[in-house]
Amino acid sequence: FPEAASTFSYIVRLYDGQTNITSEALIWLSRCYSALGWQYDAEDALNRVNNDSLPLSLAVPYASATGNYLLGSQRYKEAIPHLEKTAKNEKNKQQKARCYYLLGQTYQLLQQPEQAYQSYSKVIRLNPPYELALSARIRQTEVMPTANSRKITGKLLRLSKDEKNEEYLDQIYYALGNVYLAGKDTAQALSAYHKGIEKNTRNGVEKGILQLTLGNLYWQQARYAEAQKAYAEAIGLIDKTHREYADITTRSEILDELVPHTNTIQLQDSLQHLAGMPEAERMAVIENIIAQVIAREEAERKAAEEAERETNRLQMREEAESQLPATSIISKPGQGNTTTPQTTQPAIGGKQDWYFYNPQLVEQGKAEFQRLWGRRKLEDNWRRKNKTVVALDDFEEIDYSESEESVAKKDTIHGNQGNETIDSSIPQKEENEKNTADSIAGDTHRPEYYLTQIPLAEEAMQASNTLLSEALYGAGMIFKDRMQDFKRAEAAFERLVRQFPDFAQADEAYYQLFLTELALNYYGELPALQRAEKYK
Repeated sequence: FPEAASTFSYIVRLYDGQTNITSEALIWLSRCYSALGWQYDAEDALNRVNNDSLPLSLAVPYASATGNYLLGSQRYKEAIPHLEKTAKNEKNKQQKARCYYLLGQTYQLLQQPEQAYQSYSKVIRLNPPYELALSARIRQTEVMPTANSRKITGKLLRLSKDEKNEEYLDQIYYALGNVYLAGKDTAQALSAYHKGIEKNTRNGVEKGILQLTLGNLYWQQARYAEAQKAYAEAIGLIDKTHREYADITTRSEILDELVPHTNTIQLQDSLQHLAGMPEAERMAVIENIIAQVIAREEAERKAAEEAERETNRLQMREEAESQLPATSIISKPGQGNTTTPQTTQPAIGGKQDWYFYNPQLVEQGKAEFQRLWGRRKLEDNWRRKNKTVVALDDFEEIDYSESEESVAKKDTIHGNQGNETIDSSIPQKEENEKNTADSIAGDTHRPEYYLTQIPLAEEAMQASNTLLSEALYGAGMIFKDRMQDFKRAEAAFERLVRQFPDFAQADEAYYQLFLTELALNYYGELPALQRAEKYK
């Protein structure tokens, strides 16, 4: 672009006085400066164009260059007339479709959905290349009137069944989710977005937009654990120039602090609820959890077997193909063109040789790992951490291995510490009984595994209450200071002082409540001032 700009500047100087030539050169000069991000110079070049004597043939290029400059300067409203003039007068059909698509995007940025919808409709009517038409249909779902939802839903479902759209299924389900969301059907929208992620094959920006949309929905619904996962995925897939990148990065950091507290509150509430149940009801819940664990393990086993069969089929096919001879035409001196067979050896070190380039092997490995170890947090010494937890909200168990102390003790008993002697003071019978009890307590198919986590004893209930009160205080502080969600902060602190009046930091909790009520009063909730006085 600098070289092009230099040439156009030279043309303007060389042909000074010949308006047709200099005007066209200035228009192209403005485009060069816009591409370089030199907006001041781009504007100066356009201002030097003599509009009074501008030839009709340059009207569209001038409007296009002006719209391009204004878009680059984020002056979207001023760009609209120039974009409309360009789209209306453009002769090239494919370029005309691109102009209307850009116009639709600009209307969308200006929160004018009806005009955006009409612009995207014009793109489709021009019968552009398939990808542009599909993208315009998907954009329409982001701005469409609710009345059109049933018609568009039918079109998208038909598109999802067409084999030629297999590569675009993630975008189609994203559009379908937008349609459901416009109709206030959040459950169906979430299902469609998840299906779009499942069907994604490119692992690129399309998947990032799906995760971003999911994260925003979960954030609005206060489903913070799901939002944390979605935002973490989205950050790695969308570009840093995306208009929401800074917001979701901040939200992701907040959720990394908040989610441990909300998960603790949810878990301890669930465990205490089970502890307060009659024994028969409690056992019925546990039996239901065990049934779901067995069913899930069976499904994972079948998935792993299917993945293994698919991997074996692929390997057998690759081996068969590698053994087929390949021929090449070799021209020998004095003999003309002679066909000489040459055997081509299979490539070594290709992509297929590496484990992580084979998605079937990766999925098989994941399934086998989860079957052996359960779902694990990524951390150091994960096999030596005894953090056995059952997530009773969705009945997912996390079965962690033995603690360092128990491993060290077993090593000592079995003589695994160098030349240490066996401790003969522990009778073999007691050792066997202890091992049996440990294996029962660690078996996710037995009620004992779950009963040991429920705070049935008084000491266990006290420990649970300590975890719960500290999590309420931590969550309240994040709601108040990081999220400015003063209603949720108020709810957390009020529950804390009501349920745990002997909390060690009760004075601090009342002080935070006082500040929270002042903030609510500032934002117009007048009764909050009376509550602030009470807490003071």
